[in-house]
Amino acid sequence: MSNTARELIAAVQAYPGVTLVAVSKAVGLPEIKLAYEMGISNFGENRVQDALPKIEQCILPLTWHFIGRVQTNKLRKIVGSFSLVHSLCSLRVAEEMSKVAQAEGKVFTCLIQVDTTDEETKQGLRPDEVGPFIDSLAGMKAVAIKGLMTMGPNTADKEMIRQSFRQVRQLYDELSREKWPAVEMRHLSMGMSSDYRLALDAGSNMVRIGTAIFANIK
Repeated sequence: MSNTARELIAAVQAYPGVTLVAVSKAVGLPEIKLAYEMGISNFGENRVQDALPKIEQCILPLTWHFIGRVQTNKLRKIVGSFSLVHSLCSLRVAEEMSKVAQAEGKVFTCLIQVDTTDEETKQGLRPDEVGPFIDSLAGMKAVAIKGLMTMGPNTADKEMIRQSFRQVRQLYDELSREKWPAVEMRHLSMGMSSDYRLALDAGSNMVRIGTAIFANIK
């Protein structure tokens, strides 16, 4: 692994309590093994069909995160293979998750995806929709909420990105003071290759970085 990747990993590790999720969707097991040898044990995938062969063939003690859009016809495969789903933002999907998880005797552990950008390419709930959404999950014992996830706006304006992350951090703090069954604000997943430093400064405790790590692996 190149010095650039090593420096990135060290920079993230300098923030106490931050989990680095290496987004491995574009690489294979050899690159994943190299990242693991550098101290990364959390990996993110966004396509079930591409991820499952890696997960099934990997003998390393890794934690797998699902970071893509959730399709209800893939839920059985997701609940059996991924420890954390980053992208829950639909009541219909949550209801299907609950049914599948109960049938499998498992629990879906999820982050609620929040969107502050109004960009058509991004999904997620508006900040003011998150509380009512959590209320609607009452009774779904097989769906456990463990925090929030967001993607920063697609812009070169760093202040706009900071404001987006700060808004979601504020929401996270507000929700942390509430009491819901099966809800615990433990993870705040913000920050990718282009904006992870801004996210960390805003209070993120989980970053999802792919290109900045794997593009530099040799």
